[in-house]
Amino acid sequence: MLAGLTLAGSVVAQSTDTQPATDTLKPPVTIVAPKGNTSADKPARPELPYATPDPAVRALVERFQTAREDFIKKQKPSLICQRDAARLEWLEKRSVLTEELRNRAMEIKNEFRNRELQEVLDAARDAARQAKPRAGED
Repeated sequence: MLAGLTLAGSVVAQSTDTQPATDTLKPPVTIVAPKGNTSADKPARPELPYATPDPAVRALVERFQTAREDFIKKQKPSLICQRDAARLEWLEKRSVLTEELRNRAMEIKNEFRNRELQEVLDAARDAARQAKPRAGED
């Protein structure tokens, strides 16, 4: 039931029903549920133009990757040989340096021992010269 009121020359419709008035300008929205399993199925995304390269570009990339793999396979043995040679060279240098260090340490030890022994011998000679001559020695 509608009752009309006039306000300054305009007619406003009033509803005496308890239901709210619907806006006739907005179309009704209907939500359609996806078909199938909703948790596993996802909506399909549109293909991006740059996501799939041209076949020529794809072929070029594949050719590059195979050439790269071939190059690595060819270089790997020589790189391993170079690495092993460098390691052996380093081990030889290390052993030579270690031996030199040991020899130098022994020389220093012997120098100090010889100096101490020489001092002990010199002190003994000096003491013998200053001591009283023994009987029978002139």
